[in-house]
Amino acid sequence: MVKDRVLRILEENRGSLVSGGALGRSIGVSRTAVWKAISTLKAEGFNIEIHKSAGYRLHACCDKLSACGIHHYLNTKTAGRELLILDSVPSTNSHLRKLAEGGVPNGMTVVAERQTSGRGRVNRNFFSPSSGIYMSVLFRPEKQDVMPELLTIAAAVSVSEAIDSVCGVKSSIKWVNDVYIDGKKICGILTEGAIEAESGAFFYLISGIGINVYTPEDGFPEEFRDRAASIEEFSSKSFIRNQLIAEILNRIEGIYLGLSAAENRRSLIERYKERLFMLGAKITVLTAGGSYPAVALDVNESGNLIVEKEDGTVASLSSGEISVRV
Repeated sequence: MVKDRVLRILEENRGSLVSGGALGRSIGVSRTAVWKAISTLKAEGFNIEIHKSAGYRLHACCDKLSACGIHHYLNTKTAGRELLILDSVPSTNSHLRKLAEGGVPNGMTVVAERQTSGRGRVNRNFFSPSSGIYMSVLFRPEKQDVMPELLTIAAAVSVSEAIDSVCGVKSSIKWVNDVYIDGKKICGILTEGAIEAESGAFFYLISGIGINVYTPEDGFPEEFRDRAASIEEFSSKSFIRNQLIAEILNRIEGIYLGLSAAENRRSLIERYKERLFMLGAKITVLTAGGSYPAVALDVNESGNLIVEKEDGTVASLSSGEISVRV
């Protein structure tokens, strides 16, 4: 479509003026066609300045999600190369699962402005207001030595490192799948998959990532206010979501492609442990049968949390919830 090609050029020249004539010549259409494309893009929410004598400029701070905006910062082989951008969706994981069953390729990514039925672990509701980042990435394992637990850890490390790099704030991780800034949760991760009945091999894995980028106008719901926050509350650096999404995809693919090698898995665990804020802390372990106090000691090569109970016994947690005792 003409508007997509116009947007790509404006994105490549973000913050700079591009004349209507230059746009038309680049894509082989008339100035009138360019004008119509610009009008459509503005109606869709893109902050484009119009200077009749000089041309058009995509504002440097325009934070509208777009495929070409993400691709501008992307350097992956497959992750995010096939992109679906949606204004609203019940759940990006559920949407991508349907696409995966239909045969979409490895790396297919779904990104939405908001979710109406976002899901967290154990089917908890995940609050997903407008102007966050809600994305799901499809992986079709060629080898069966990539555990879902390691993909969750890869996603957590990728998100945390990307936030530090793009947004200029220091983030940390709470075992197993939450990213925090200054004691407040700003991201949750949900890994799901499908197994082939005959072989028991993974047909695909989906990494779902939900990030609070901006604080809702009315603030977070009462039930989340004490423990949730958004990146904008901590960042003084100008950034756009397209760049953050691309950086997450760049990092998660780089980690995922190396997970077949034992040394890369060890490296991932070390990067993960460096960002965990609860190692050495007193925690409460929450299980289906109740809860018990413990101390978080370490994370093993499988991503399990090693804890010491009050009676001195040591346990390895492969799943469950923990809270840090103040």
